[in-house]
Amino acid sequence: AWSRYAPPDLLMHEMQIAQNIIDLVLENFPDEEDDCGEIGKITIKVGELNCILGDSLNFYFETLSKNHVSLKNAFLDIVKIPIVTFCPECKKKQTVHEPNFVCECGSRMEIISGDEFILDSCQIGEEIGN
Repeated sequence: AWSRYAPPDLLMHEMQIAQNIIDLVLENFPDEEDDCGEIGKITIKVGELNCILGDSLNFYFETLSKNHVSLKNAFLDIVKIPIVTFCPECKKKQTVHEPNFVCECGSRMEIISGDEFILDSCQIGEEIGN
């Protein structure tokens, strides 16, 4: 069976991702720019194939973002994108819940979605209350 739990040594994966999100947000909305305002909800879309543990990513994001004034109230909204495959042979499209990419007809499935990682949006300043 495919486990959704990662060994402790793999949790550093989420720490690096959290740091990359912070770097990307601050690159576009630097701490020094007072007119930028405070950052609130940061929405990311994450494909299931990325094997990202949401609780772990949130923990590292909260811990690392405390060092930045504009991120002191920021939080992640993680939208999971399911793994969807397509068989070019029999034209079957399906949502996959385990990493099995061979169709019932024996052909290899193509991945249509589920491997994305998208920084979708950031709520800034006055947008936060809305």
